[in-house]
Amino acid sequence: MNYAAVKKTRKKGRVVDVSTVLVAGSEEAVTRILNTSACSVVINTSFVEQYNGSARHFNARKQRKTY
Repeated sequence: MNYAAVKKTRKKGRVVDVSTVLVAGSEEAVTRILNTSACSVVINTSFVEQYNGSARHFNARKQRKTY
């Protein structure tokens, strides 16, 4: 298992720094996986954010609260 986290630093509500932290696994394994990935070459949150946006769009209660 390889697990990495993205840490975003905010100032006045804006993201000013994005860093990654390796939580489990080895850095070599994560690098190898990213090099062979067809979707992404860096650790990021785009897939999770896209899923959350889609979930809000299709869930009426969440849609009223966010959009």
